[in-house]
Amino acid sequence: MNGEFRVGEWLVNPQTNLLSQNGSTVRLEPKVMALLECLAQHSGQVLSKEQLLDTIWAETFVSDQ
Repeated sequence: MNGEFRVGEWLVNPQTNLLSQNGSTVRLEPKVMALLECLAQHSGQVLSKEQLLDTIWAETFVSDQ
């Protein structure tokens, strides 16, 4: 995604990993922001675990534990 986008009342800025709402700001870890971006890009769709793993953790071994 390019630029900021909204999730409900929150303004999401992927470049800075920040969520803002009514003067409150929350910083997300990069992987959490990547997950939020992926889910926002596929709004209304069900993503499989494999799709998420391939998109967010493509170069990393991840187990169910």
